[in-house]
Amino acid sequence: MAEPQYENVLRHADSQEERLRALLSDERKELLDGLIDERNTLFALHEQALFRAGFQIALELSR
Repeated sequence: MAEPQYENVLRHADSQEERLRALLSDERKELLDGLIDERNTLFALHEQALFRAGFQIALELSR
């Protein structure tokens, strides 16, 4: 189960995106989609790096 704060932030972000999309032309919506895709990729890479670092720390501590 997700944290309530996470759910609130997610709901707020979705609402903000919908409001922004309502103001944009189709061309600008495509630019927004590209930006969101890049941010999502960056976030995923960051999460992977954090996981790897935590795993390495766990390995070192278990020696």
